[in-house]
Amino acid sequence: MFTQRLFTLHTRLMFSRWTHSHDEQSNAWEETVSARLGPFYLESNDVFVLDHSDVYLGICLPLPWRENGRWQHFILQLGYRACRGEEQVRQAGFEKNWQQPFPSTTTMRNR
Repeated sequence: MFTQRLFTLHTRLMFSRWTHSHDEQSNAWEETVSARLGPFYLESNDVFVLDHSDVYLGICLPLPWRENGRWQHFILQLGYRACRGEEQVRQAGFEKNWQQPFPSTTTMRNR
């Protein structure tokens, strides 16, 4: 019941006029549609080969972090994925991803 309502709400949000940055990707076995709703990230995956479909709702939070005497911007991505179908391609439930910035490197030039 909860999963079905989440799929319905997610589909309505994804194709509403409030979302932007729509992106569609498809290949022989899967179709992926994603969009943004302010700071929220919406994604829907449908696997043709297996009996599986899932939706994802997440938010990206930029966080300042002091490391090695400098302030750096890390990104914390929190989200929830709901799945339907017999074959589980992705895990359902809450997800957390902590992204660090690329390390800054300096190069020395020969004169």
